[in-house]
Parts: sequence; C-alpha cells; structure tokens
Amino acid sequence: MESPAIGLDVGVDSTSVDNVTSADAAIDDRPASTDNPAIAESSGVADSSGSADGSAIPDSSALADDAAPSPRSAATPDRSAPINMARRGFFRRFAKMAAPAGLLATACEMTADSFEPEFHLLQRASYGVTNAELERIRNMGAGAWLEEQLNPGSIDTSQIDALVGQFPALSMTPPQLFTNYRGGGPSQAALFQLQFASVIRQAQSPAQLYERMVEFWSDHFNIDGGGSQTLRLLKIVEDREAIRPNAMGTFANILKASATSPAMLVYLDNVTSSAGAINENYAREFLELHTVGVGGGYTEDDIVSLARLITGWRINNQTGEFQVRNSLHDSGDVTIMGWVRPTSGRGPRDGLEFADWLAVQPQTAEFVCRKIAVRFAGDNPDPGLVSAMRTAWLDNGSAIVPVLRTMFTHSEFQATADTKFNRPADQLAATARRLGGTWTPSTNPGDLSDLAQLFVGLGQVPFGWPAPNGYPDVEGAWLNTGSLIGRWNLTGELLDGTANVFGYDAGPFRAGLNGMTAVDICDELIQRVLHRPSSGPGRAALLVIAGWNQNDRPNGVQISLKLNKLVFALLVAPDAQYR
Repeated sequence: MESPAIGLDVGVDSTSVDNVTSADAAIDDRPASTDNPAIAESSGVADSSGSADGSAIPDSSALADDAAPSPRSAATPDRSAPINMARRGFFRRFAKMAAPAGLLATACEMTADSFEPEFHLLQRASYGVTNAELERIRNMGAGAWLEEQLNPGSIDTSQIDALVGQFPALSMTPPQLFTNYRGGGPSQAALFQLQFASVIRQAQSPAQLYERMVEFWSDHFNIDGGGSQTLRLLKIVEDREAIRPNAMGTFANILKASATSPAMLVYLDNVTSSAGAINENYAREFLELHTVGVGGGYTEDDIVSLARLITGWRINNQTGEFQVRNSLHDSGDVTIMGWVRPTSGRGPRDGLEFADWLAVQPQTAEFVCRKIAVRFAGDNPDPGLVSAMRTAWLDNGSAIVPVLRTMFTHSEFQATADTKFNRPADQLAATARRLGGTWTPSTNPGDLSDLAQLFVGLGQVPFGWPAPNGYPDVEGAWLNTGSLIGRWNLTGELLDGTANVFGYDAGPFRAGLNGMTAVDICDELIQRVLHRPSSGPGRAALLVIAGWNQNDRPNGVQISLKLNKLVFALLVAPDAQYR
C-alpha cells in the first residue's frame, strides 16, 4: 500500500531533490531501536488537525499557524535568580510553615556528614541510590561500575525495553503517527506515551548514566513538544532516531542528527528558510545554544552565512524524513568563523561538513563541557575540571565517553558531594528509586491524567520547556517554596498510592523493626531510606514526628501507624533533595 502523504513539503519535485539522509548525518551506525523518552503536556486542548487535503502531516505552508509562538517570543519563567539563603536556612524557614503538620524534619539533615566515593558516584551518575545498586557498586568498585555505565551496550535493558514497548506510538514512523494520532487530543496521547516511557527508564533502567545523558542532550537540543500536534509527533521520532542513538557517541554526530531532525527543522523554522529568503532562527541557536555559546567568537554576519549554508533543508512529504531541495538552497560562497565553504563542495551537504568542523573547535568543547559539568558536578564547576574535560573532548574528536570518564574521575568532582540540588524530574526518579517502586505502563486516559498531574505539580513537564535553552539546571531555578510544596505533594501521592501506575512494597522498610527501641527504629529507617548513618538531630526529629520517647519499644501496630509518616519525612528532608 502506498504511504500516505505527510505534507510538510508539498510540491517537491523528486528530480530536484538531493537527498541527505540520516546516513549523511553520520548516524547510520545507530543500533536499531524503538525506545525513547518523554514529552507532553497534560492539557487535552485540541489544536490544528492537519492539512485541509487530508494528508497526514500539515503542509509546511501552515506550520507557522500550527506551531506554538516563536521560541524567542515564548513566555519563559525567570529561573535564573540566585538563592541568597543558605541551604539549611531555607529549609528551616520552610519547616516553620509546615510545623502544624509535624514535619520539622525538613529543618535538619537526617544523616551524618560522611563521604564515600561509591555513594557519591552513584548519586551523580544515576537517578538515585537503591539498596541493590549501592551494594553492587561497593562490590564492583567505583571504577568498574563507571566503566560498565560508560558502555551502555553491554548492559541488559531487555526488561525495560519490554515495558516501554507497550507504548505503540514510540515505534511508529511519521506517516503512521500522523495517521493514528492526528489532532490535538490524540497527539497529546502519543506524547504522554513518550513522557511515561521517560519516567520508567529514569527510575528503572540499569543503564542509568545513559538515561542521564539522554536527558542532558534533550535539554541541550531542546524542542518544546507541547506547542503543536506537528511538534508532538515529530518529537517522538527525534528522540528515537536522533537523541537516544547518539547520547554516548560523538558530539559531532548528535549535532548533525539534531540539525537534520524534522522536529528541529520545524521548531526553529529552518524548514521555511530558502535562498533569498533566509530564516536565521536556527542558525542563531545553533551557534548560541548548541555549539560555541554566547561569546564564542561568532558575529551577526556568521549567523547570516550559516543560515544561507543550510537553506533548502526540508522534510519529505511522503516519509517525514529529512531531505534537501537543491532549488531552494543557496550555493554561493560562505565563510563562517574562519571556515570557508569548499569550492568543490557538495552543495547542501556542506552544512554537515561545517557541523563536523565546529564540533571540534575549542569554543564548542569549552561551552558544552561546562554544561555537562554543571549537570553532574555542580552549579559552578571548577575551571580545572572543565579544562580537563575540554582536553579530553579535543583529544578524542568530540567523543563523549572520554569526557565523562575524565569528569567522574577528577579530584574536583570528588569535592562536590551533596551540593547539587535535584531538579523536579530528578526528584521524581530518586523518590521512586528510594522506595524501590515500579511504574506500570498504561495508555489509559485516567492513568495518564494522574501522571500528568504529578508533572504539573512538580513544575517540570518533560520536554515542555517553551524556549530553546532547555530546562534550567541550577539551584536558583528550583529552590523555592512552591517547588518544595510540589515535592511534598509528589511524595505523599507516591506513598499513598494516588497514582495507580506506581506501586511499592513497604515491607523492606517495616521488616525487623518489632522489638527495637524507638531510637534504633529511627536509626534503621534513616539508613534504609537515605542509605547513610543517622545524625543526632535527624534521629531526634523522627522521634518528635512519631511521638515516641527514645526508650519506647513500639509494637507492630504502633510502627505500622507511623511508618508512612516517618518515610515521608525522610523523603522530603534536605538530604533527599541534594545529591
């Protein structure tokens, strides 16, 4: 049967098309995969339902109407303001407001100060500590565990693959997506599948560092999937075919995969850029956000030249794949930041050659390495650490694994323990992992609605940031009263089973507590939930919350009545918010 027309590039004359496929974008060696992470919004508000002629994806001429407001004009919350209050001071002030609820635990740190290299590495390179993984890294040693995580292809992810395989939209081609999920509501449902898959992978995949890098690149090459049905559905493909296969490869490859992604072409308007009528949006973000960064040595003339270099980049209206229209491409002389277009160049393919060149420039290495360090090593990474990562980048042709190895084994990384504040998505995954809980895949509208409410309450809908710069990654963006209340609500909902798609067994927390003194119970619970020895103030806080005296010996009924309250207090304590 003939594939339905997609309609993003109607009227393409196949004889004038010089196809630049994903192979030209140097991602032909990616493993076959039907997995991908998440994006969506909770709203079921309908939007454009496609082209008037019934083709599966809207016509490119209608993309401006179908899409959300221009990323540059999108309303973006100010998440960059610094926090001018010490960490403990903020939690103490917040705890006073919560005193009627008895949650004075937020006024102190529950665990004693300690440093263990294995614990620190596990907290940063994964989405949170679990008892099983902590025991494994201690047995293997930090170095061996890290090498395993740096080679995700060696890790058996078949169980997770089977779980996310229950989301049908994630393996569909663009024509299939636009046939089966056309319209506002259906396209939202498809994105919910992607969003849910991300939650499952982050909490339960054994390839934890890989999933962290998938999230990092999705922020770095941010696409607001909630803007239109076109972006919702193309984002699913972009995640599967551009981000995930290249997350641990070279920056050059993931840069080219992103640049030729139909989702990126639509999001930053390059699908409308033609010789003599250029659109500079993508060229500007390519330099400012994706490669060299502000102050990276480019000029306005460089932006215009780059925009000319990538004119005619389009989407095939039958397959939904990237292609170039020669008739719309500017083939004139181009110079960008010292790079000169070859006189014997390949025309449209020269844009990919420029991406290869820019990927290994020192400015790009510095800019991206610092962003990676902010994600994993702290909001203000040591310049010596970033310099070492930059050297690894340049010595290895922008390969990501040597950069990560350098960072995680650097002495300055070891000095950053317990200083990185969890973003909301981090907190969701970390809480699920501390509880030893599991997510159950579902496409039931009610279940997806429950999940959506969790995200809305947290303030971080995966892949829902409206501007091209991606979700902020510093404490000042997230440490505020509203955010903490959202975390409290999330924790309570996970503990009391409000979300039908999440479950956990309280048995491991309860086991063996009968007959212990109240002090010993508090010590044991702190160890079981937070995986560290208790502090004196933390123990005292739990005793107050439980209403026990230190020499009491609570019976089984008394323990069961207080267990959820005590676990809740530990999960919202400062110790659980930082890594």
